[in-house]
Amino acid sequence: MESFKSFLIPIDGSASSERAALKAAALAHTTNATLFLLYAAELRNGPMPQHHIKEEDLPDDVKNTLKENGEIVLQRIFNKLPSDIQERTTCHVEVGPPRKVILEFAQKLSPDLIIMGTRGLNPAEAIVLGSVSQAMIESKICSVMMVH
Repeated sequence: MESFKSFLIPIDGSASSERAALKAAALAHTTNATLFLLYAAELRNGPMPQHHIKEEDLPDDVKNTLKENGEIVLQRIFNKLPSDIQERTTCHVEVGPPRKVILEFAQKLSPDLIIMGTRGLNPAEAIVLGSVSQAMIESKICSVMMVH
């Protein structure tokens, strides 16, 4: 575990993603790792992937509201982390589909480990396209830890 110095934790507001953040915090105690909490803010007009509304089609006020909601979710998780871990944690909100946002952020950041929950908030998409967690595993950007 000594080589794991940065963790990316995708957060979607689910209990599973909260457990992933808490597991990352516990691991960060032993590795002195930096945590990056990431929320992918998206707008849909239905439950299926084709209902995703492209970022460029969103008015600025809608984008701002999505980001504000993401910041609220991240702050709730951040507040549950031990204070020494909070000092090494940054929160990020990006607008777009979670799969795309997380992959792009991970490619840019090059974390040592992605720690994420096994169940998100969109089971309908998982049936059609496969889960976001499965996409992270298949991306081979870095090691991935799944938290139940």
